[in-house]
Amino acid sequence: TYHQQRILPVLLDSFDRNSAAMTTHSGLFNQVIVHCMTGMACTDDTRQKAAALYERYLTHPLVSPHINNGLFGDYDGSPDWTTRHADNFLLLSSRTSDMAMMLSADTLLTMLNPTPDTAWDRFYLLRGGENVSTAQISPEELFCHDFPVFHAAFNQQAQQRRFGQLIDTILSPEGHAELNRQFIAATKQKYSTVKFVDAPSQSRLNAVFEPLLPEGKLSPAHYQHILSAYNLADASPQEQAETLFCLSTAFARYSSSAIFGTE
Repeated sequence: TYHQQRILPVLLDSFDRNSAAMTTHSGLFNQVIVHCMTGMACTDDTRQKAAALYERYLTHPLVSPHINNGLFGDYDGSPDWTTRHADNFLLLSSRTSDMAMMLSADTLLTMLNPTPDTAWDRFYLLRGGENVSTAQISPEELFCHDFPVFHAAFNQQAQQRRFGQLIDTILSPEGHAELNRQFIAATKQKYSTVKFVDAPSQSRLNAVFEPLLPEGKLSPAHYQHILSAYNLADASPQEQAETLFCLSTAFARYSSSAIFGTE
């Protein structure tokens, strides 16, 4: 409530005074507008100011080419604030002057605060106002260089998905259904009430992990599984080493008192 009633109006005033920032920081600007238009605690006055400021944004030469394509807002060149599903939001590329991303309030909010089920392709990519295919464009490249407002969230979800793939490789859902579920659940928790400290649990884990770590080293087959899960087969030795270090840290956490251990 404080954020919506106090912080958002201040940010609107800041963009009002420095209108150039609406395009130079269009990712942040669109975030402010979407929260103003959808926030339950936002006042009518805040919504009206946000809508008026967004109308100014749409007249900017970098933005206006993207609104008359039969796709934007009410399909006639204006935002449709009556529904969260209208594609009202236009984020400008940080790298390419005639490129923009067009998406709805629901999609924008979901991509800013994603879950493992979030779809990362429910937007239009526009060049000069025309819809272009994203089939040949890497999402990592797009979110890193063109629309960095999504980069951190996308990377976090990508890492979780890849870690889940690695867990599935080590603990197949078919052969180790319960352990698989417990390890995946632990990635989403700060603390676990499940502990693997008794003899039967230790024996069960040893049966899984000892073949993967003979004499304390990664087996060649397991090493290849990791490279495959993280798309590292052609990566530099440094990138491979950094990923392996991060994974070793993650697995060390599994054995800590916060998760499956007691010390």
